[in-house]
Amino acid sequence: MGNKVTAPNIDASVIYEGGDITQITADELKGNIVGIRQLINSHNLVATESKNKDRQIQEYKSENEYLRTSPYVSIIAAVVNIVGSLIIGISTEMMGNELQASDADVSRKTILLLVTGITLVLLGSLASIFYPKARSWFNKKTK
Repeated sequence: MGNKVTAPNIDASVIYEGGDITQITADELKGNIVGIRQLINSHNLVATESKNKDRQIQEYKSENEYLRTSPYVSIIAAVVNIVGSLIIGISTEMMGNELQASDADVSRKTILLLVTGITLVLLGSLASIFYPKARSWFNKKTK
């Protein structure tokens, strides 16, 4: 095919400037290389449009899924932050009581509670930040 035209955003109006839609029979196409090329071009245009629309539909479905689930992720993150903050508050109260009762000696249990609370607050905060990244990682785009 020496006369191949490649254009990224080509549509039917460019190929068939002002053409009307008429019936084409197989006998009329027999030996008509221009007619066959036009038929192939028309098919390729429809196939490309269909592929682009399928890709767009997939993107819309993914965005819709994100919009439906993001409030739940935010609620879970808020609950985790509240629990983490409560644990931090309890552990600092325990730490203050232990420091008053002994000579600067804090138990492992108190330190573990403090670290657990800090970790929960950090995870709760990062959950809503990294959710879009995790969503795109779980919903890899198909080509």
